[in-house]
Amino acid sequence: MPGSSVRYGALAGLLIAAAAHAQTVLPAYGITLIPAPSGSAGITPAAISSGDQETGSIAFFAGQAAHAFLYTSGTVIDLGTLPYPGSTNFGSASGQSISNGGVIVGNITDTGIPPMWQFGFMYTNGVLAPLNMLTGFPFCTANAVNNSNLIVGSCSNLTESIATMYVNGTPQQIGPTGAAANAVNDYSQVAARGTPGFIYDNGTVTNIPLLSGGSASTQSSATSINNAGQAVGWQLNGTTYQTFLYSYGATTALTGVPGSGVQPAVSINNAGQIVGYTAAGSSAAAVPFFFAHGLMSNLNVLVSATDPSKRYVTLTLAYGINDSGQIIASGTDSRTPGVTNAYLLTPTSPFNPSLDLEASATTVAVGTAFTLFWTAQSLSGCTASGGGGGDGWQGPMQANGGQQQVKETMAASYDFTLNCSSAGGAMQDSTVTVMVTAKPTIAPHSGGGALDLVTLGALLALALAARRLAGARR
Repeated sequence: MPGSSVRYGALAGLLIAAAAHAQTVLPAYGITLIPAPSGSAGITPAAISSGDQETGSIAFFAGQAAHAFLYTSGTVIDLGTLPYPGSTNFGSASGQSISNGGVIVGNITDTGIPPMWQFGFMYTNGVLAPLNMLTGFPFCTANAVNNSNLIVGSCSNLTESIATMYVNGTPQQIGPTGAAANAVNDYSQVAARGTPGFIYDNGTVTNIPLLSGGSASTQSSATSINNAGQAVGWQLNGTTYQTFLYSYGATTALTGVPGSGVQPAVSINNAGQIVGYTAAGSSAAAVPFFFAHGLMSNLNVLVSATDPSKRYVTLTLAYGINDSGQIIASGTDSRTPGVTNAYLLTPTSPFNPSLDLEASATTVAVGTAFTLFWTAQSLSGCTASGGGGGDGWQGPMQANGGQQQVKETMAASYDFTLNCSSAGGAMQDSTVTVMVTAKPTIAPHSGGGALDLVTLGALLALALAARRLAGARR
């Protein structure tokens, strides 16, 4: 029957996907309300660290500027806000990123309509301090900080926007114009928005390949990047945002995550687990999702059936996930209608230890550098082995995901292994094989060489003699 093989193939694909989903153990989460301070109108979370601390903004009632906050050990600490440098005009503050050491960066925005200025801030050791702005740019942001306190963001004016990296507290441009830096990992690799989005790495800009439907004018944005160098974000096709995962030259759509009519949030941790939200339109219900092992789950489904809040709380937006799998989200509670709350979601039991080592290429020529990268969770004490020795792939490696550039000097098949220990003492290992081939030899040139002067002179003499002989016969 025409088309039957296509239909059976599609059915087989669905059955395989269903079987894979059934075999994947999905996490269960408990919900903790992040309480809004007394006198406030509510709080919006933005970021979570692997030190189990969160930041975001506290909203107040009409005429009052928002404050940044730190949530730690079950307590919300109001960090306040700051005035525009040299004035008494206070703006609204929002924490955007927090390091594992508790350093927070974020933005303070003019409360006027439209706003006339914006600048970044840094909170450390109990002090909220402004970051410098860039001359000619009234709007500057501090969007992310890594665990070495490297800060990235953007600056813009009426005609251009640039991605920035802060050096001694002052933003400096990185990458092309028409961009903004959104995230930075512990290897100082920066994920950025642009046309298209890109990864900035020590002066090198690598454009993120577009998904199908993209064109030279398509805007995309890498919104988060982990220590393995994997980035997630969105691509705008017409009026629809499509979420993606980028990893060493390859961009793939997040299967099962619906397209969004509003700009989505997407975040990835060092285990390669992804959270975010999408919505069909500005008035449509948002879908908060958890994505791992190629499978997408609605976050509401993952709330434990025994959690007392499950019957009341509907999660709407997911903003970030840390290396332990904790998630910050917002949602509503049917017992307090009309109020949006912030929540911390914690796995009811620790994630099983996991380790995945991959290579940026499976076959390379001798002397060509390639990258080994890995995602990991619930592990410690990692050790690298294998390879050719002296190639950099030996000894201790960090356990919270990472990457290492390798170059082999001899042609062979190389196995690279990473061994890590878990809290219970059991070992986890992962191995990847890379074929290193000999460089092709260049065959000796057999088409003749340059003529010496004697030979060239003899040939010219013969040519002239032949010409005279031909003329004599006419």
